[in-house]
Amino acid sequence: MQKVTSYILLLMLIVSTLYLPSTFAQDYTRWVLPRGVKTRFGKGYVNDIQYSQDSSIFAVATSIGIWIYDANTFQELILLTDYSYGSNKVFGADSISFSEDGQTLASGTSGDITLWDIPNKRWKMRMGRGKISSGSSKIAFCLNGKTLAHADLDGIELWDADIDGGHRDLTNERMIYRKVEHAIDIKCISFSPDGNVLATGNQDGTIHLWDKVKGEHLRTLTGHTAVVTSISFSPDGKTLASGSKDKTILLWDVNTGEQRNTLRGHKKPIYSVSFSPDGKTLASGGDDKIVYLWDVDKGQHKQVLMGNAFWMNKVLFSPDGKSLAVVSRDHSIYLYDTATGINKQIHIEHALIANNVVFSPDGQTFAIVCRDHSIHIWDAALGIHLQTLTSQHIPNEQTKNMIPYSNWTISPDSAMFAGGNPDGSISLWDVNSAKHKFLIGHNDSVQSVAFSPDGRIFASGSKDKTIRIWDVATGKHKDTLRNQGMVGKQKQNENTVAVSSVSFNPDSRLLASGSMDGSIKIWDLETGDTKHTLAGHTQKIIYLTFSPDGTVLASVSIDGTLSLWDVTTGSHKRTLGARKGTIWSVSFTPDGVPFAGEINNNVIFLWQVEKGTRKKVLIGQGSPVSHVSFSPDGRTLSSTSADGTV
Repeated sequence: MQKVTSYILLLMLIVSTLYLPSTFAQDYTRWVLPRGVKTRFGKGYVNDIQYSQDSSIFAVATSIGIWIYDANTFQELILLTDYSYGSNKVFGADSISFSEDGQTLASGTSGDITLWDIPNKRWKMRMGRGKISSGSSKIAFCLNGKTLAHADLDGIELWDADIDGGHRDLTNERMIYRKVEHAIDIKCISFSPDGNVLATGNQDGTIHLWDKVKGEHLRTLTGHTAVVTSISFSPDGKTLASGSKDKTILLWDVNTGEQRNTLRGHKKPIYSVSFSPDGKTLASGGDDKIVYLWDVDKGQHKQVLMGNAFWMNKVLFSPDGKSLAVVSRDHSIYLYDTATGINKQIHIEHALIANNVVFSPDGQTFAIVCRDHSIHIWDAALGIHLQTLTSQHIPNEQTKNMIPYSNWTISPDSAMFAGGNPDGSISLWDVNSAKHKFLIGHNDSVQSVAFSPDGRIFASGSKDKTIRIWDVATGKHKDTLRNQGMVGKQKQNENTVAVSSVSFNPDSRLLASGSMDGSIKIWDLETGDTKHTLAGHTQKIIYLTFSPDGTVLASVSIDGTLSLWDVTTGSHKRTLGARKGTIWSVSFTPDGVPFAGEINNNVIFLWQVEKGTRKKVLIGQGSPVSHVSFSPDGRTLSSTSADGTV
C-alpha cells in the first residue's frame, strides 16, 4: 500500500493569465513557487499599478507579489516575491513606487518596506521589519531615488533609500523622521515633482502638505466631506488634484492652499485620480464604473470611457502620455489609447473569483468554476488552458452569492459538464461543442450534482427537499426521490430535509445523499427506496464519496467532522474531528485509503483518516483558504482562496 505521504500535493494559485487575442501566456506559472507547489496559474488580487519613468515597463502589486510587465508587449518579465521571513507564507504588496531611473522599486506591506533591484530580480534592502501594521501601507519615492515616504494607519515616515549594492536588513537606522500629528489613517500619499512637498490624503477628508526636507507640516487643505481616496500632483507641481468618496474632485493651489475648482460628474465615490504628463488632462475613476477625462483648465469632462461591470480602483497615465491604465474591482487591467480613448483590447485579468475546482474522473483535466458561472478547463499535467465555457445564466443581486460549494461535476468520459444554479435550474454543457442548455425541474436552489460512474444518468439535490435523476443523453427527468429528514426528528423546519450533497457508488446502483440537518441516506436506485439512514453529523453535509470498492462511504460536515460508514450494514466506522480548522474534503487512494484536507486560515493539513494523524502540508496562499478538493486518484490537492487564487 502506498503511503499517503508519498502523494504529490499541488497547490494551484489560480488567478488568471494574460489574455491576448487568443493565447494564454504560460511561462510564468512556474516562477518563484512556494515549497510543495508545482505550478501556479495566475497572479493574485491587484492592489496597485505603477509605470517606470521611461514607460518601458509597469509593475503590478498583488496579493502574491509584484509582477513586472513589458509595457509594449504586455508580457510578464519578472515576479518579485519573498518566502524568507521565517515561513512559507506568501508576501504580497499593498503599494509600489519606482525610482526615477527605473532600477529600483519600493513596496510596502503591513508596515514592512522592501526595495527591489529590478535588473537583478531580487530585493536589496528591507526597512521597518518587525513593525506590523494592521492597515495597508502607502509608498512614494521622491524622484531623486534617495528618499522614500511610507504611510500607514500609525503615521508617516521618511526613509533614506540611497544604498549601493548588497542585500541588507535594516530597522530604524535609516529613518529620517516620523510624524504622527496630522498623519493618522492616511489613505494616499504623493511627492511633488520637484520632491520638496509631500502630500497625504486622510480618512477624515483632509489633505496635509509637508516640507520634505524639514519635516514640517505646511498646511491643511479642507473641502472634502468624506475620506480622500487619491491625490495627484500636476507635472509642474503647482496644482494638486484630490478624489474623494464624497463624489467630487477638488483642484488645489499647492503654494497658497486655496481651492481652485471642483469637478463634478461622478455619481458614486471616486477612488483614483491621475494627471496626464502634459498637465492638461485629469483622469478619474470610481464606483460608478466610468472613467472621466477632464479638461483641467475648463473644469469640464471632455471624454467618458465606459468601464466594465465593476468599479474602477485605479487610473494611471503612462509617463509618455500614450496609455491610460485602468484597474477594475474584478482585478483586471485595461489599457486605453489616450489619443483616441479607445480600449487597446489589452486585458490583463488577475483574479478569477473561483468557487470550486472540479477534476475529471480520469484526473487528466480540471475545471475552475467561477462566481460569474464561467468555467475554465485546464490540462492537469501540462497546466495548459484548454477551454472556457460561458453560461447564459447570470446571477442577480439576490442569488450571485448563493452559489453552493459542491455544485459542479464532470461526466466520466469528460464530455459533459453539469452545474446547479441558485434559481433551481441545472446547466448542462457539451464540452466538445461548447453547447449549453438548462434543465428545469427543481423549484429551489440546486446544491449538488453528480454523474453516475457508468455515465448514463446524473443526480441533482436541491433545497426543495428532492433528488432528481436525469438521463444524460436526452436531458430528460427520469425519477424523483423525496428526502424525509433525519430519523427521530419530531419536527422539520424548512431547511431540515433540504439536500446538500449527492454521490453515486462505483457500480451506479446506489446513491448517497446528505442533508442540511446532517443526516445521510443511501438509496437503492432500482427500487427508489432508502437502504440506510445514517445519523451522526449535526450540521449540513458538504461532501460525500464512496471508496473504490464501494464498501465505505465518507462524509464531511460543516460541524467540523469526517465520518466513515459501512455501506452494507449502514453502521458507523469512525469519526475524525478537525482540531483547529475545518475539514472540507475527503478522497480515497486507488487502494482504498481515505485521507482528508483540513483548512486553518492559510494552512492546509492532510489527515490520514484511518490512523487519525494529521500532518501540515501546505502554506502558500496570501489569503485564507476557503475550500480544498482532491483529484479522484488522491494525488493532487487544489485550494481556493479568498483573494481569487486557487
